[in-house]
Amino acid sequence: MLSFDSRLTDALTLGNTTAFFVLKLYYNDDTSASNFIGVSDKHRVDGSDIYYGLVASWGGLHQSLDFFNFTTSTGNTTVKLINTETCYEGGRFSDQFSTNNFANRKWELFLNAEGLSTFDTAARMVGIGVISGEIQYDQTSVSFSLLDYGSRYH
Repeated sequence: MLSFDSRLTDALTLGNTTAFFVLKLYYNDDTSASNFIGVSDKHRVDGSDIYYGLVASWGGLHQSLDFFNFTTSTGNTTVKLINTETCYEGGRFSDQFSTNNFANRKWELFLNAEGLSTFDTAARMVGIGVISGEIQYDQTSVSFSLLDYGSRYH
């Protein structure tokens, strides 16, 4: 069960309907806290962390469980990012693939509300997992398939 910090709970309880997600996509050495690119629905700055407003759509979470055959699938979701000519630091987001390896690296998803600081606290984390190696991109978008760590713990 999720247990959010009191500041987030208070912000959401007080009628604040502006909850938002921030996503950290780690690359290369994903054990380094600085090796990530942050994305969200709009440009957001949290201290020294920048969350670029590149998210075109958050996909739904998919997982299956078959009690009779004792099988389950890994929970997964897809996030689609904007990939236009100047969307990320003067270039395409896909330009990062030449120097940064995202496949099989960690991702972390956090729920926040407007007016709160420090977006990436453990108490605001709602998901963690591994970025699938099936990264799809074209001139307009990049789609990451995010695999949930949940099956690892079950």
